[in-house]
Amino acid sequence: MESNLPLRPPAGRTEAGLEHWIHRCGSSMIRRFGILFHALGLDFLLARLRLEDHSAERIRQAAAKGPLVYLLYRRSILDGLGLNLALNARDLPLVDYADGLWTTPFLPLVEAVRTMRDQLRDGWREGRLPNFFVAGVLTQLLQAGRHVCLFLTERARWLPNRTENPEYDLVDAILRAQAEVSLPIQIVPVVVVWDRSPPSARSEIWRMVMGDDAWPTGLAKIRLALTRGREAIVQVGEGQEIPIFASLQGIEE
Repeated sequence: MESNLPLRPPAGRTEAGLEHWIHRCGSSMIRRFGILFHALGLDFLLARLRLEDHSAERIRQAAAKGPLVYLLYRRSILDGLGLNLALNARDLPLVDYADGLWTTPFLPLVEAVRTMRDQLRDGWREGRLPNFFVAGVLTQLLQAGRHVCLFLTERARWLPNRTENPEYDLVDAILRAQAEVSLPIQIVPVVVVWDRSPPSARSEIWRMVMGDDAWPTGLAKIRLALTRGREAIVQVGEGQEIPIFASLQGIEE
């Protein structure tokens, strides 16, 4: 498989440089949420998502073996924040980078304002962020024992992409990262289930607004959290190491 992704991260990048990248991206999971998170009622909505004992134990077992890559099917800020809250409740590892998400506004107020100021300043001085995968930052984070959250697909973006060259091969990026990371990278599949009722027939207009049963829109997730909150659950599969993950994707090692 051909790729323009470097096998090694750029030389000379320091831990301070890695922290700068994380700060600029502003997509880290949060231990203590700020006023905006509570003002929007997200604490009430997302606190209903349950992470059961067996799922929590799978994460603990995977984290004991190597750095985690939480892998969700579709990018969603609500799913990302819901997973964040569920991990907080169990005191489980959070991520330093969630691809394509921006969590800065949900930090405590003073920290959020200061961080957004820094991000605007750095964006003005340094331009758009180089692609996370092409720049080799995935490798650096995992080599440093940090955890990340990645998505296989995404919905249409409402905000401009802050990253140059957003196209990448996710599977190839993870395989190349493992070539440089000493510990086995743990792929942890996650599904946020908002509604476990049988599929229902919907009009095309309804699907445009609410999505379908498998992939509801953000508006639909809010409605489901309010009406079926007791059914919402975060499901975590068994952690998979890279050789197994690669074979599942039909990739020859």
